[in-house]
Amino acid sequence: MGEGESEGPIRTHADSGPAAVSLRSRGSHFCGGAILTERWILTAAHCFSIVSTNFLRNVSVVIGEYDQRVPDEEEQTFTVNTIKIHEKYQHASPMSYDIALLEINGHIRLGRGTLGVL
Repeated sequence: MGEGESEGPIRTHADSGPAAVSLRSRGSHFCGGAILTERWILTAAHCFSIVSTNFLRNVSVVIGEYDQRVPDEEEQTFTVNTIKIHEKYQHASPMSYDIALLEINGHIRLGRGTLGVL
């Protein structure tokens, strides 16, 4: 592994800071997520169950933003490399297995304002 890369999940304590992620299409928030590792985001499958290739090209992952009116010190933006939706997910009600993983292009710089959940 290269310098700064982790082998497994990033471990944090409940009071050590946020792991929140904003998923956006053309700059508008449409779903949330949580940081699992420096490259993987956990989110809901229904966020990506009915979308086009064009939509996916415009999706960005924003981490470390707490005030949309000003740039935040630890704010980072990434594009999505891979989306993995749980194989048993069905969009019909009741939704089951509503989980997806996003692999981002790049590595999250972890700090006080950007921490993983595991």
